[in-house]
Amino acid sequence: LAAVGVSVSYAHLSADNKAVLDLSGVNVEAGSVCVNAGRENDPNSARAEALAVSNNVGGVTGAVNAAIADNNSSNIARILGDNAAQPNLRAGSVLVQAVGDATAEASVAGMSIGNASIAASVAVAVLRGTQEASVQGGNITADSISAKSQLNSGKDCSSKAALLTGSGALASVKANVA
Repeated sequence: LAAVGVSVSYAHLSADNKAVLDLSGVNVEAGSVCVNAGRENDPNSARAEALAVSNNVGGVTGAVNAAIADNNSSNIARILGDNAAQPNLRAGSVLVQAVGDATAEASVAGMSIGNASIAASVAVAVLRGTQEASVQGGNITADSISAKSQLNSGKDCSSKAALLTGSGALASVKANVA
């Protein structure tokens, strides 16, 4: 009449979203040039979510629960180029922008019911991605040039760990870390 459970959930997101204009060895003339890795009304989205669920019922119950969400995504807008003697990009306006939403969410939901209950739970959410808008070379002539990087604009949180655990027992021991 013993119940033992182990529940592990691991979500690892490794994704690259890149918008690159390489000016090496070319000439570009335009009214405007935009290099977009996501836009304000259409951001690049990268989400890692892990959920571990366990329920144990018995005379003696034991549970170990873990949820890990790891978001290692990148969202990059970039202009590259050589050091040309003459301008290799001529434009009225140049915009380089990276707009993205990146989140990591880890949750554990568990319940143990018995005469004696021992449970340990851990939830870890890590957001370690890259968000970048840059100009790294090229000989550029423009009336205006802008580089803008925006991550999780208007969001309350980007990384969240939650534990929803409980036990019903005559004797209970719990260890929870989020």
